[in-house]
Amino acid sequence: MTTHNPHDDFVEIQPITQTPQSAPKPAKLPPVTLSQQDLADINAHLNQSPVDLLKVPAVRMILTRNRMAQVNRESIERAANVDSAVIDNCIEYNMSCLADDVTHNRPERLIAPLCQIGYIARNMPKMRVLTVGPRSESELLCLISSGFNENNIRGLDLFSFSPYIDAGDMHAMPYPDHSFDIIILGWVLAYSKDNKKAAQEVLRVAKPGAHIAIGCQVQEIVDEAYWEQWSKANNKPHVTAGTKFKHTNELLALFGTSIDRVIFQEDAHPEFEGKTYDIMTIFRLK
Repeated sequence: MTTHNPHDDFVEIQPITQTPQSAPKPAKLPPVTLSQQDLADINAHLNQSPVDLLKVPAVRMILTRNRMAQVNRESIERAANVDSAVIDNCIEYNMSCLADDVTHNRPERLIAPLCQIGYIARNMPKMRVLTVGPRSESELLCLISSGFNENNIRGLDLFSFSPYIDAGDMHAMPYPDHSFDIIILGWVLAYSKDNKKAAQEVLRVAKPGAHIAIGCQVQEIVDEAYWEQWSKANNKPHVTAGTKFKHTNELLALFGTSIDRVIFQEDAHPEFEGKTYDIMTIFRLK
């Protein structure tokens, strides 16, 4: 008697002949065909749980672009006590980056491991989160789609067009002491010209036992003239970084003895030596 294997409906199995002239054929998945009932079920689920739609990176990108396209430049809020030219350049640079997928997808690389920490996964809805230098709402949408309560999320940047983002300086944050359970500095700390002061502000507004997540891009080419030429060639404002970090140990050193435990640490794979790459770390404070 022959039995039917339901997996045969999804994967076509091809015999493999181990000869130098032949290679294994990849398994083929049939195209997904959705019935009207399937589409109705999906639509009903999204109506009931619309946040699930934000789990799709492309959707977050579309929403972010759409909202920023409606921004009135005159209504953008600006951080006080910061050079207006610096803010102007920051606005132009971030607006020009909206077409880059990395702007929208990179924050998830840091948020994903953060959400895998058991304590955070269990307490996520009630935890207060600060993300420093979010650029746009894309990073905030990623946090919401991950399970954080939108009412407990704040962004801080030199400019703001969003009710979720406060205009301010990371060296003088407009928050009381011990305000946040999680603080994210995603690819922003390198723009600080006083990293120690920025770290002190993080420690001030963090609650005891808070989790800190930091990401930085390491660029082997450090000549400012090169980046100025690159900015002109790509029609983007030139932004001078304040610090060239090379290793996560340099990030951790800024917080010294305040660290209770390093939970996640990623440095350059040997394959990326001499190239541009990202370093990331997540740690818990005492």
